[in-house]
Amino acid sequence: MKPWFDESLALVEAEEFERFDEVYDRITHTLSLVAPSGPVAEFLLHIEDGRAWFRWSDEPFEDD
Repeated sequence: MKPWFDESLALVEAEEFERFDEVYDRITHTLSLVAPSGPVAEFLLHIEDGRAWFRWSDEPFEDD
């Protein structure tokens, strides 16, 4: 999975957001993020150099 996170982060840094959405779908279809109350509706997870950061929402993120 590391290559997926590397690719998604490179796309964010290149501001290729449409391509990012396509690539990131692989991650969200493979992983789930679970809060104490249960699975979250939407999340964004980045992993780089042994560090992870994320955001999540009880509601799906809005499409721009």
